[in-house]
Amino acid sequence: MKTVLDFLGQLWFRFLKSNGPITIPHQTEGKAKRFSDNNSILQKSLETFLQEIIEFRFNLLSEETESRYKRSEADRFYPVTQRDLNSICMEARRTGIDCRDRDVNRFVYSKEVKEYHPFRQYMEWLPEWDGKDRVSDLARRVSSEPLWVEGFHRWMLALASQWMGSDRMHANSLAPILVSERQGCQKSTFCKSLMPSSLVRYYTDSVDLSASTQMEQKLGLFGLINLDEFDRLPDRKMALLKNWMQMAGMNVRKAHAKHFHPLPRLASFIGTTNQKNLLSDPTGSRRFLCVEVQSKINCEGIEHDQIYAQLKNELQKGERHWFTSAEEEAIMRSNEAFYKRPIEEDVFHACFRAACPGDLNVNAASETYVIEIIPST
Repeated sequence: MKTVLDFLGQLWFRFLKSNGPITIPHQTEGKAKRFSDNNSILQKSLETFLQEIIEFRFNLLSEETESRYKRSEADRFYPVTQRDLNSICMEARRTGIDCRDRDVNRFVYSKEVKEYHPFRQYMEWLPEWDGKDRVSDLARRVSSEPLWVEGFHRWMLALASQWMGSDRMHANSLAPILVSERQGCQKSTFCKSLMPSSLVRYYTDSVDLSASTQMEQKLGLFGLINLDEFDRLPDRKMALLKNWMQMAGMNVRKAHAKHFHPLPRLASFIGTTNQKNLLSDPTGSRRFLCVEVQSKINCEGIEHDQIYAQLKNELQKGERHWFTSAEEEAIMRSNEAFYKRPIEEDVFHACFRAACPGDLNVNAASETYVIEIIPST
């Protein structure tokens, strides 16, 4: 005789056969769902909190996340440190958000933070140019020589072009060299003052031309490299310098990375020296625009935004940012005043001079005669 249990078992079997198996939720699944929901709420609350009080951005050059408090009067962003992260976490917890350090880190070092390129952003956000030629006025603070004023303007166009990233095929391969045998003319100060305040951290006068990896990184990171005390560069490094100056792009492998990746050239070169006789290779002098500084340079009141707005406007209208062959020849002729003579030439001029009209006993000096005379002096 069938029991009630047998009858119920048959009904259950027929139900399963017609409807398929029934899954009974495990107790832990409910807990997991509640945990996931709580995590989503926490994440959303934390993101809202962070976005309301702090502005974050990811610097593509330094590969650092930077931040500033929105309620602060300071406009400057600062790289986020571990101390900053701890402070942010504590502040969030004080508002009732039960977050941990890892929750803050996850957001700060994620792609939720917008990327920016310091130089591209600066050039994009410039005001409209008001039409006044401030670039030529800036050049005249150093010298009023027409070749210098025109050459400096052309060099500044090339510098701005690299900052904008508008020409990846050619590099700014010329360097202005400010020359003054007097101290205190503010040559180095003028070089640094070419940088807008928001970009001054991308200026350097620390250069080791022999450090290949370091130089490649600096060409892609800095906006302006000052070859301070240019005369101290040995002649054997001039070919190396010219190679760096002509390099339009590099392939670099960053720390802890497995692969090389292309890095566009960003930096331009400028130089200063207290020695007038500094060039040794006449054929390579077209790479340097030497100018003699006669008095102290006024470095005050430089209107960076309008200067770079002018350069941007001129580039967008097709203004040339490279030097023609005729311009390079003019630069080489001007640079003749800055060549340093070899010792042999100094000795020769100490012993001989060119004949002048009216001189008596003028003789044509052969090489043999010169060689015989010089040792006896």
